[in-house]
Amino acid sequence: MAIASRDETEATLARSNFFLALARWEGNRPGDAVELLERIPAKHRHVEWQFARQQFNGDDFVCYDEEELGCWWNSVCFSPEGSKIVSGSGTLVDSNNTMKLWDAATGMELRTFDGHRSGARSVSVSPDGTQIVSASHDKSIKLWDTTTEEELRKLSGHTNNVLSVTLSPDGTQLVSGSLDNTVKVWCRKVGQELSLLNGIETVTVLPSTSFSPDSLQMLTTDERRNTDSLGYGHGKEVE
Repeated sequence: MAIASRDETEATLARSNFFLALARWEGNRPGDAVELLERIPAKHRHVEWQFARQQFNGDDFVCYDEEELGCWWNSVCFSPEGSKIVSGSGTLVDSNNTMKLWDAATGMELRTFDGHRSGARSVSVSPDGTQIVSASHDKSIKLWDTTTEEELRKLSGHTNNVLSVTLSPDGTQLVSGSLDNTVKVWCRKVGQELSLLNGIETVTVLPSTSFSPDSLQMLTTDERRNTDSLGYGHGKEVE
């Protein structure tokens, strides 16, 4: 009984240190974040610990499955309540083009979402946690049910690799960035393209997109270190 109680206490402390480390990182205190992460015992260093360490160090993250086949994780994010992790993997040429849902506390794989013909480059979770959106090198964006693993909707319109996708904070729209030099805004409910943003001169190798908290503006950036703020609806750059 005493051993079980000690193990439970250790696991609780490990989870606490992990979430404190994330908070310190978000609070621009990287030294404290790394220190808290290193306090976690080896047996509690699951997939989320490995990812956080790589993120803090600024390194690429590579995971290996049980058969030790390499799978590149292109994108990863927490669910809104922080209890789960979503990952997107695959490249232009391999066959492991899946998204996975993980338990953040144990590192256990919960769901696999399979349907892209090429690598899943970017993933995002709806505010209510019921859907995952993925962007792929196969030029498509897909919405998935987190409970059933069912593909709910496919959004087509980009003519080149889609490298970034983000859901708005209110969950009604999503924005995508592609190598076709466009950024598109979509209606999540019906999958309709709402706006083509022309305020960006070029979207090159690594486009990234993000919504403002009020869902009225978006940020885009590219490999040339250009960052643009755009107002939703007219696609004009904000001065």
